[in-house]
Amino acid sequence: MSRSTYYYELGRTDKVKERNAELSSEISTIFNENKKIRRETGTTDAKHFVTIAEMPAVRKVIESEEEDEWTAKEWAKMAAGIVCLCNSVKVLEASAEIVKNCRILDAYAEGSADFDVWIRFTVFVNDDSFAVGGVYLSDLWAASADNREETIKRMFIRWFKEVR
Repeated sequence: MSRSTYYYELGRTDKVKERNAELSSEISTIFNENKKIRRETGTTDAKHFVTIAEMPAVRKVIESEEEDEWTAKEWAKMAAGIVCLCNSVKVLEASAEIVKNCRILDAYAEGSADFDVWIRFTVFVNDDSFAVGGVYLSDLWAASADNREETIKRMFIRWFKEVR
């Protein structure tokens, strides 16, 4: 390409870019809004959906948990006991949901894949603080005095203490 053609190409406007400018700005706006939402909530919507192909694995987790004698509140009390090492723990709220956990494979039954149960809880501790947290049920199964610190690192815990 000769020098004069090169400078001509640089100065020429891109008609495709002009034609798609409105669409491009709209896509950028939507992307930035979603990025802001993901950053604020810390999650993506992808984990809230299960595909049809994953349903047998989810069903195996549900069947396994229906046989479990412990409730979400009892698992939450155990998790809080691991974190705070005290006996005066009152579980205010506890819930369980099925989520993906990339660290496990078939923990519940053969074919349960990478699905796990996430225990979400709110506990009142020692009459002066409370904690909001979550833990994978498979981590609670593996918890012992030897791996307490590792189990705590895998939990999500936010402490709120009363300051006098």
